[in-house]
Amino acid sequence: MLAGCHDYGAGEIPSPLVGFGEDELLNVIEAAWRVLKTLRPRYSCRACDKIVQVPALPKPIARGKLSFPALAHIVMAKWGYHLPICRQERKRILSPTFY
Repeated sequence: MLAGCHDYGAGEIPSPLVGFGEDELLNVIEAAWRVLKTLRPRYSCRACDKIVQVPALPKPIARGKLSFPALAHIVMAKWGYHLPICRQERKRILSPTFY
């Protein structure tokens, strides 16, 4: 999905790439924590000099770092398995994190 300037129509004038917006989420996949990095390109409109970017994906907590599966894992461990947060933290420190 390409971003285009809303004032001059998306895709009518090719926009030069300006940079990338970076976003990281912490995700749990099969008992291993992974950092998912999302790069969203930024473009500048040649007609009006605006910088346009593709909208970010939805998150369970605004400006948070947890993905939906990671948040569900923590909530289930807290209230489903009755594990206190300090014990969950010790388990997470010992488990590998992949980038």
